[in-house]
Amino acid sequence: EDDWERRGVRTVLTAATLEQPIHVDYSDKEARYSITVHHAAQYHILRHWLCGDDLNFVRSLHRCKKISPSGGKSRAGFLQTHDGRFLLKSVNGAEYKMLTTRSHAQAMFAYVDQILFDKLPSVLAQVMGLFTVSYKSHKKQRESKPRYYIVQRNIRFSLPKPHNTFDLKGVGKHRRGPSEM
Repeated sequence: EDDWERRGVRTVLTAATLEQPIHVDYSDKEARYSITVHHAAQYHILRHWLCGDDLNFVRSLHRCKKISPSGGKSRAGFLQTHDGRFLLKSVNGAEYKMLTTRSHAQAMFAYVDQILFDKLPSVLAQVMGLFTVSYKSHKKQRESKPRYYIVQRNIRFSLPKPHNTFDLKGVGKHRRGPSEM
């Protein structure tokens, strides 16, 4: 941690976020893809801290499967990486706006800084990135609507099986989560 601090990691993590995100476009034989990376410098630091490097992160993301967790009210779509290390959660437009707002992002990264460097206890899932994804099929010549995703650590990845899961967000009918996913 001292080495990370000497390298200026805290400075990058708590610096003002970029107003303009990074755009990456590429094509294959099926379609043209467009990926927008939000708060790139800050999430880059987090991925290196928590994953070792971006290559390990991308290796996990290169294949995902759709999953259907139960118990949530948002009905958000979820994907799980092939190795089970990460979850991709689709977020709606309002959540996306909030997550990309400069003041919210700076407050969130200041909080993450306290967790990593000041050992502030936290039960929040660690978010590893915020992305916008769209594609245009070569066959249909129609571009998809942009989809917004956060990538977070799968907190169940390292838990021994079987394990119990409890939803602590609220009390109400039908609010029990599955014992395993």
